[in-house]
Amino acid sequence: MKKIPSLTRLPDHKKFNYDPRYYDPIKEEIEAKESSMRSALKGKDGSEKIKERISGSFKRKSNESKKSFIIQALIAILLGVIVFALLT
Repeated sequence: MKKIPSLTRLPDHKKFNYDPRYYDPIKEEIEAKESSMRSALKGKDGSEKIKERISGSFKRKSNESKKSFIIQALIAILLGVIVFALLT
């Protein structure tokens, strides 16, 4: 079969190469902490810096968990008030 000539030209399909990359934020965080620990250990006060960093990370996590608990409690109370208002 012969093609019928046309006035318009249809675009060809586009090809692309997709190379997926794996990004692991946890691995990068661990590597950053390891490098900072190595540099801290080379200094004189390496153990003090490590203790401060460890205690600071525990404090940060406890504050974040308190905030999330308070937000969840407020949402639960608000939903309870809305359900109570609709049922009455």
